[in-house]
Amino acid sequence: MYMGKFVRISGSAKGDEEVVMLNLDLVAKAKISPQNFRSGEPPRAYITLESDDQLMLATFYLDTMEEGKRWVLQHLGIEL
Repeated sequence: MYMGKFVRISGSAKGDEEVVMLNLDLVAKAKISPQNFRSGEPPRAYITLESDDQLMLATFYLDTMEEGKRWVLQHLGIEL
C-alpha cells in the first residue's frame, strides 16, 4: 500500500500537543512571502501550500526567509 510522503508541520518533538502531518504528494504550488511582525526584526517566511485545484492545504511560517527556502528545497525539491 502506497502511503505518500508525509511531513510534520506542527506539534512539538516531545509529542505533548496535537501533531499535523501534510501529504506532500498533494502539493502542486508553494508560495513563500516575507512578513514583518516588528520593525527592526528580519521578516518571517510565510509558506502557503496549495493543491492543483487551488485548495489551500497549509499555511505556516518559519523564522527567516532562508529557513523557508531551505524547507521548500528539502521537502519539495524546489530551489527558490
